[in-house]
Amino acid sequence: MAITEISDYGIGDNNFTSFMNSLDVTRLGQSSVTISEYGTDDAPDVKVGSWFECNGALYQVATADETPSGYAGISTSSEFYMYYDDSEGEFAYSGTVPTWSDTKQGWYHPTNVNDRAFFSMYKDSGGTLYQEKTALQDESFPKQLSLDTISEKTTGAGVTIDEVLHVDTISEKTTDAGVTIDEVLYVDTIAEKTAGAGVAFGNFVKFKKYYVNTNVTGGTLFTIFSSWVSTVGNALACEGQLVYSTFGPGIILALKRYSSTQIEIHYYRVNTQTVTYLTFNSGDTNYFKIEIMSNYDEITPSVP
Repeated sequence: MAITEISDYGIGDNNFTSFMNSLDVTRLGQSSVTISEYGTDDAPDVKVGSWFECNGALYQVATADETPSGYAGISTSSEFYMYYDDSEGEFAYSGTVPTWSDTKQGWYHPTNVNDRAFFSMYKDSGGTLYQEKTALQDESFPKQLSLDTISEKTTGAGVTIDEVLHVDTISEKTTDAGVTIDEVLYVDTIAEKTAGAGVAFGNFVKFKKYYVNTNVTGGTLFTIFSSWVSTVGNALACEGQLVYSTFGPGIILALKRYSSTQIEIHYYRVNTQTVTYLTFNSGDTNYFKIEIMSNYDEITPSVP
């Protein structure tokens, strides 16, 4: 059996060996290391009061802030790490990527195996900044992705992110499988997406098909909608809005593949309060404003 009880003592026992073993095990891998300038690109200090376990020993920054050494030796435009140098008794920077130790329950230098890493950072191309300060988490800690921007992707299978995403902007993607995010999404802006399979956000928000444009021809809409409703006679339930100069604004209800060369968009015409339709073909040069989305697949209409 791999699991062993270490707290084999009771109240009134004088079993100090067992007590010390319990204390050593419970502090293994523990730390509370705080650095200054965490939210800036300036050089950080390890703040007084920080404490940590390293290679079986417990340490504390007791009297004053500590300034790590070794920044000058870090290559520009590269990631680096803040270690506690066990042999020197000080914090130091290194470009060597740490590895996880199950036995020590921490991130340690692969060569100087007694040196424990606590933070990762990035040195800019100018060689003066401490960017992207990130505390190293346990091996099993759920990963998060924090980005300011996911920029345009025009080909391939899209972008898949499995965990937690914090994004300011997802900008335009023009083709293929879209952007898939499986868990929680925090987004300030999802910019225009013009074609393809849409934007999917797991069970949170999901559009199989989505298109928006403020100045598009009917011919372009025919090309796009032909992939949405490919079989003649089939229809697709949709929602959205449409503005056409002759007909005025309308609320979109459905698309229908009328023929191999024509697609109908059925909508509620606001100014006449009637349901009507427009027909698009590949040569249509009329211009429209449109926002349309659907979470369905095309179906063959039939009467029950």
